Amino acid sequence: MTTLFDVIKKTYLSLGHLEISTATSGTVSTLTDTKLGEKYGDDDIVGSSILIIRDNAGLGAAPEKEVAYVTGYIASTNTIQLSPSFSSAVGAGDRYGIAKNIIDIHTLVELINDALQSLGTIQLTNTSITTSTNVSEYSLPVNLKYRITSVQMQTDDSVGDNQWNDLFNYYVVNSGPGSTGLLIFTEPLPGGYTLKIFYEAEHPLISAYSDSISETLHSEYVTKLVVDRALEYQVRRTNGTDPFLLQTSNKAMQDVQDARARFSQPKHKRAKYITPYNFKYTDED
Repeated sequence: MTTLFDVIKKTYLSLGHLEISTATSGTVSTLTDTKLGEKYGDDDIVGSSILIIRDNAGLGAAPEKEVAYVTGYIASTNTIQLSPSFSSAVGAGDRYGIAKNIIDIHTLVELINDALQSLGTIQLTNTSITTSTNVSEYSLPVNLKYRITSVQMQTDDSVGDNQWNDLFNYYVVNSGPGSTGLLIFTEPLPGGYTLKIFYEAEHPLISAYSDSISETLHSEYVTKLVVDRALEYQVRRTNGTDPFLLQTSNKAMQDVQDARARFSQPKHKRAKYITPYNFKYTDED
């Protein structure tokens, strides 16, 4: 599962903005690394971000995948001061990264959301609706209103054998912004069955570092998209005066095209032929 933290780390690394090292010791609000030596003077890295990449035991324990700002650096003790505090103390051997303050991490989060929504729509699924006896109209969650491409019904709840069947006898009635639409079947369905709705929508906005990126998108494709957006952002900020930055940005655009060709996934489509339902009724039915 790819998270917002993973994309931030990969993007900074691809841009050459991330310096990775290993902590010597720390607390919830400090990190000491004797390997920094005299690399930085007092407060040289203030405004940078610290990303805890991996905990020393390799078990994913806190503060792995947490982020804090550098508020101070004391060169004589190799100590980085941090805010906000991590949920757990930094330990000896924790792998971390210093993300240089070339692109602020909050700006990068917005660029990531912009890149994800630039894809237009992606295909998602929803299984929140269960059929009811003698009911033919079902309220749709608001985010399902853009385009429903297919509806299936679970006709068996056996583990590993759900018997999903395509449905054809439905239409969608939309409503105003922020209001729920209706999924209407021309005749009631048997009650107690789960509906699986395939729909298209913009990628949900993400903000917490633990937020997931849709699994329909390959992590490398997402990283290429964000790197392209980040470099375009830098080019605009410098008014296109840096030849190397322009060249790198052009290369990133090509990388996006290559990644799109390699990692694009076909979308689920409604079956061409109607297949009869295979409901398993009991004697009580």
